[in-house]
Amino acid sequence: MKTALVTKYSSFKLFADLLDPRNRMKQVFEFNLKDIGRTARQMFFNMPTLLADRKWCEFDNDFIQFIPYISLVDRETKEVFLYERGNGSGEQRLVSLSSIGIGGHIEDLPFNDLFETIFEGSLREIKEEIGINYVDEDQYHDLKNALESAMVYLDRRTETESVHLGLFAVFMVDKETLDIIPEDGTITKSQWMPLQEVLTLRNLEPWSAKMRYLIGKTLKD
Repeated sequence: MKTALVTKYSSFKLFADLLDPRNRMKQVFEFNLKDIGRTARQMFFNMPTLLADRKWCEFDNDFIQFIPYISLVDRETKEVFLYERGNGSGEQRLVSLSSIGIGGHIEDLPFNDLFETIFEGSLREIKEEIGINYVDEDQYHDLKNALESAMVYLDRRTETESVHLGLFAVFMVDKETLDIIPEDGTITKSQWMPLQEVLTLRNLEPWSAKMRYLIGKTLKD
């Protein structure tokens, strides 16, 4: 049985309403973890969680799944890692769409710390999807910093996105040092593309269409 780490939507909604009362009327939520303050971050990472059967939680919008979604951007050229989702993708609704996000479901319950569980899950997804095993201390630290500054995103208006709570992170890398081995059948037609070209693409999956503007903002900052 494939599992996913989830929280109740009602728990997230209570947190979002406390964060900003204007959220009570919203269906789309987005905020940056680095901007909400230490107490709010602690509240977010203390939401109750459980492991659920992915088959049913994909279609039960009373629960939302934590999904780290990481874009790789080359420090020197500012090019973005881009690929097309193959037939082996776990999310069949996104097959053949272009993506700039690496990530997926968290498959473990937090032992002590939800953030650390999400971080370890992100390391696993990067290794599974593009064959990179981050053991270098600097790289490890850079990825953790990227996730600590992630944008949290939830869109309740569409079937696919309404049950997925995205943590969008921009991970600055040195592409010349990466030996990328795309996951067979899942990651296809991979390449590095200038951000200005990514901004013109029309075949991006919904989260990537959102993520490209976060990359632009991050590079400006």
